[in-house]
Amino acid sequence: MRSREARAREFETFHRLVKELVEPPSEGSGLYIDRQCAVLFELRFFPRYFPFTLRTLLALKRKWQGPAAAYPRILEELDITIRFIEMRSNTVLQRIAKKLSFFVIR
Repeated sequence: MRSREARAREFETFHRLVKELVEPPSEGSGLYIDRQCAVLFELRFFPRYFPFTLRTLLALKRKWQGPAAAYPRILEELDITIRFIEMRSNTVLQRIAKKLSFFVIR
């Protein structure tokens, strides 16, 4: 039961972060770029969602290349997070492949 609750909290937190990253701010809210940078950093702590996060971030990078060029900090944080997730994902895939290689019939 506890793990189900933890997963539900993780799910809610992750989806709230994605919403904060991609949804424009409401009127009167400042520091939007700072909040987006913080969200990009926090997304590194959700390995369960790395495949989706990576696809989303790569799409945002293509979309933000022009307009966000005025905000190099967000593009830099985006690139750092993409590299982090790629590095961690490759490590996980390598471990899985190594374990699976024991089961390969030669």
